[in-house]
Amino acid sequence: MKIIQQDMLELRSGILFHQVNCQGIMGGGIAKAFSLKFPGLEKAYREFISIEMEVAYDETETFHLLGKCFLFKVRDGLFVANVFGQDNISTIRRQTSYDATVEAFDAIQDILPAGLPTYFPHKMGCGLGGGDWEIYSAILERYFPDGIICQYT
Repeated sequence: MKIIQQDMLELRSGILFHQVNCQGIMGGGIAKAFSLKFPGLEKAYREFISIEMEVAYDETETFHLLGKCFLFKVRDGLFVANVFGQDNISTIRRQTSYDATVEAFDAIQDILPAGLPTYFPHKMGCGLGGGDWEIYSAILERYFPDGIICQYT
């Protein structure tokens, strides 16, 4: 993986990954920044949650978002990958689930648009999610060895 000094919000093409919670709230961190930058993202994220709830209800399955990944098309060549890697919102204890992150990365491999670079925020899942960057970055390296970490200072 490569680390660059770049604000992800300024990228014009690629697949921009970030972690989201399962509560339908993009109220902080990079999720909030993405929702402000890309009109329609937060609404689509909430609609995805609603659809998943309906499917679970119709099939009498347990409603489960952890480990899913929702791909939002901003425009041709630019996508936002919303990784459901944390269930709740709290800064008291770690919310990031490494198992859910692995599950989401497994699931999204088949639907990623080919030929586009993948970008990840530095310390994804480690800020408000409370994860450990050594663990999280090892997971990223395993699934996206050519991925690019955006470190913006």
